[in-house]
Amino acid sequence: MKFSKLNDQKLAQSLLLAPVSAIQHNHSTVKGAIKDMDCSEECTLEVEFVNDLFSLTTDEIVDK
Repeated sequence: MKFSKLNDQKLAQSLLLAPVSAIQHNHSTVKGAIKDMDCSEECTLEVEFVNDLFSLTTDEIVDK
């Protein structure tokens, strides 16, 4: 994934909505909600990045 392909506005929206999603799905942490998120074919590149941000190591993110 190339960071330059990410849409800044969509990325910001995904990050801002993460806590709301965590509350709606009864998670005590945003990280828990993100890790349980099912990123299927309909997920945007920005949502995939947020998922990776909370579940992969730094090296794994850079390699991806």
